Amino acid sequence: PERTRHERFGWLNDAFATDLVRLHVTGQRRIELLFIATPVDAPQAQHPRLELAVLPGASLTLVERHLGDAGGNSLINVAAQLHVGRDARCVHLREQNLAAQAQFLDTLQTALDAGAEYELTQLVLGARSARSSQRISLYGAGSAARIHGVAVAQGHRTLDQSLLVDHVAPDSSSTQVLRGIARDRGRVAWRSRAEVAATAKRSAAEQSLKGLLAGHGAEIDLRPQLEIHTDEVRASHGATTGALDENMRFYLLSRGLDPETARGVLEWSFLADAISRIVDTQLRQLAEQQLLAAVGSTVAREALQ
Repeated sequence: PERTRHERFGWLNDAFATDLVRLHVTGQRRIELLFIATPVDAPQAQHPRLELAVLPGASLTLVERHLGDAGGNSLINVAAQLHVGRDARCVHLREQNLAAQAQFLDTLQTALDAGAEYELTQLVLGARSARSSQRISLYGAGSAARIHGVAVAQGHRTLDQSLLVDHVAPDSSSTQVLRGIARDRGRVAWRSRAEVAATAKRSAAEQSLKGLLAGHGAEIDLRPQLEIHTDEVRASHGATTGALDENMRFYLLSRGLDPETARGVLEWSFLADAISRIVDTQLRQLAEQQLLAAVGSTVAREALQ
């Protein structure tokens, strides 16, 4: 699809990217892509690019990781375009775990043909400031998208996510489960929008956004949105933001847990609500290990082992 204002930073990548990864996938594949930024002498913008097609009937498990740091005042601007063909399947884990001073922009476009399935898991854990825009378009009848997202902002990090799901074809479905934790003076913003066109009869769209405030200067901004142009649709959305449940925390403390361990257990259970929905066992374990490093829950780590 053509880029919209929602994906304005992708235009910069379109204009300035000089190298790309282009993959055409057949059969059953498992692929890991590493985008590693390294410091440069003078501040500059880097424009990694991914173009990927999962051909009809194929199956792909993709791990996409963004690591490293481009140096002071440099910018990393990523663009990824995915096409999931007819009756194809793609399970996609995206991890953004850049260094604490990195600045990151990211644009993802995914188009699904008839009968295609796409499962996206977003781990947003790094960078000083990060803005990510995702657009998933359900062009084929019976196509389905499942999106799981986790963001953890610590220190002075600002993690801004914008997700748009377009239901264009009939009998399409989408599920969004997004969880964010803001610590210290961190900020998490998540805009989640589902648009159901008049042509997308009998479609289903679900949104669940939850934020956890874990610092006096922390900020959470959750905005679920639905735009529906047909009567034949099932749709639901909701958003909640709050601090740790003091009753649950008191219960754990009364059972002998120290305050840090109790906090870690509650934060882990909050994030695991999204991660536990990953169908692929190996991807789920990888996501759990990365989150454990971010949350720092010793009890959860021992339980998973």
